[in-house]
Amino acid sequence: MAERLLPGAFILELDGQGGACEVPLTEQHPPERGTAPRWLHILRDTPGWEQLLRDGCGLDEESLRALGRQHPRALVEEEAEDALFLVLELSSPEQPSGVELRVWVSPQMLISLARGPRPALQTEWEKLHRGRGPRSIGELMVALAGDTLALAQLRSVGLDERLADLELVSEKERLVPMERLRRLRVELISQRRYLTLVHDALLRVLLLEPHFLRPQLRTLRTLSRQAFTLLAELEALLERARALQEEANAREGARTQRALYLLTVISGIFLPLTFITGLLGANVGGIPLRENPWGFGVLSVLLLLFGVVEWQVLRKLRML
Repeated sequence: MAERLLPGAFILELDGQGGACEVPLTEQHPPERGTAPRWLHILRDTPGWEQLLRDGCGLDEESLRALGRQHPRALVEEEAEDALFLVLELSSPEQPSGVELRVWVSPQMLISLARGPRPALQTEWEKLHRGRGPRSIGELMVALAGDTLALAQLRSVGLDERLADLELVSEKERLVPMERLRRLRVELISQRRYLTLVHDALLRVLLLEPHFLRPQLRTLRTLSRQAFTLLAELEALLERARALQEEANAREGARTQRALYLLTVISGIFLPLTFITGLLGANVGGIPLRENPWGFGVLSVLLLLFGVVEWQVLRKLRML
């Protein structure tokens, strides 16, 4: 059962021992105090999700509108004394769909609304089915945040390894694969934006200090510090990528300068020779050696000697 993917919508009832059982959507009803906490997850593309939240969870129209409308990149609000509303939204030209996760949480219920699969949600779903998951809604919130940072750290390690490979290629072959470096920099920037979003959300939760999350506040502070550390590591990776880009640009500029310099030297040597041959090729009388059968050979030798003298002069002037 643990290998099953998240369906479009599911309800898990936590047993308080680290496990959970699935509840049919038709049996969903607004939770009451003292009942087992539940986790309801819905994909935004699931038809009728608004009706499910209205009738099955007892959410009012204001909460439904808040879950459905566009929000700033990170938003955390206390909707009531015992309810918290959290939004993470992030998109980019490279990933128009981006990240979109909305969470409505109370002491007895956590509702997650996402667009597309989220690995952290999948991880906790599998843990609960194995009996090794969170025992309360507060622990579920902390577990989701911890899984998000753990997955982000694994992704950062992968990005670090890819950057190290490019640095090794640069040192060995004196050449940087520019397209690979460009894609890596785009991924690093996207990852930094995503972690900034998560760190911002954690700080906002800590500022509000909801009463039903007070036992988990110390863990949330630890996770916030971990997110800040990951951001610093990502910034260091970006700095290394920028340095590699500058090194590649410098090498390309040096190659271009050498090519232009060589062309300039060649042009400088052949310019006077071209002038002489052009002058002697004028169709007028009095051209030297015009009637001499050895004229072409003599002119060729003179031009060669003149070119050698030019080369030596340029070397003495340290232009070569």
